[in-house]
Amino acid sequence: MAGTARKIEVSNEDREALLKWKRSPTTAQKLVRRADIILAVAEGLNNRAISERGLGSEQTVCL
Repeated sequence: MAGTARKIEVSNEDREALLKWKRSPTTAQKLVRRADIILAVAEGLNNRAISERGLGSEQTVCL
């Protein structure tokens, strides 16, 4: 199940929005986790590396 995450490109504007969500104390934690996963995929990490960061199981990450 440890495949390669889909390749995505995140624009600078979108990256800033995701980072803003991560820093905000009022953002729901499920959105923070999703933002973390999106940013990790944009870095080019595979599903296993992302799950090892504690962002969810490999199954969760590949969704």
